[in-house]
Order: sequence, then C-alpha cells, then structure tokens
Amino acid sequence: MVHLHKLDSFANEKNIPRINVLKIDVQGSEPEVIEGAYNYIKKKKIDIIELEIILGFGYSKSISFYDVEKYLFKCGYKLIAINHDSNVISYSNYQVDVIYVNNFIFNKIKKIHKENTTIEGITKKTDKNNPYSY
Repeated sequence: MVHLHKLDSFANEKNIPRINVLKIDVQGSEPEVIEGAYNYIKKKKIDIIELEIILGFGYSKSISFYDVEKYLFKCGYKLIAINHDSNVISYSNYQVDVIYVNNFIFNKIKKIHKENTTIEGITKKTDKNNPYSY
C-alpha cells in the first residue's frame, strides 16, 4: 500500500515556510500534485514550479497546459520557459518541461531584463536608422 500526502499537509507538518523550487515529474498526475499544493501556491509560498507536461499518448495518462494553468494562472504564476524533449512525429510520448514562477520572481526577471536592454549586440539596436543593426 502506498500512502500519499498532499504537499500542503506535508509542508505544514514539517514546518516548511517556503519552497524555492518544486520539481514535479509524475507521469501525467501533475494537476493532482498542484492541487495538493494549492494552499502554498495560492499564498505564493512556492517561488518556482518546474514540471513535465505529457501531451502524447505514450503513457496511459496525458494532460494539457490547461490542466496545470487553471490553478497556476489563477494564483498569479506565469510561464517563463518551455523545453521539449521529443517530437510528435518520431515519438508517441510528446512531452515538454515547463517552468512557472510567482509574480514576485517574474517581476524580478522583468526588472533585470529592463536593466539589461542596452547590452550592445544582444537586446537593443545600436543604430536607430538601420533596422538590421543590433
């Protein structure tokens, strides 16, 4: 028999005030894990959530972005990264790794971006008259 605990309950029992990074890879049960951590998510006590979303049919259970985002977007988390590991033509198990961050982290990233918008050759044009100059 396997005993399961919701992350909210476990974190409260162990007096864990904050989770910096939560990595979820549970073969299609990511929405259930997120639901079990909903109080921590709602209170922004988790900074970064990385998870795998299985879109293919290689596993008995697959999920959609909506299955995850219906909880995360409502609580102010934003998608900041997507990495794919497979391709839909070659594999029946198409999956992506995604990273969501809370608003506080997102705003820090935005601030860093704005501060670095003048990095020559990377983020800002150096010659306003030449649209191809970066």
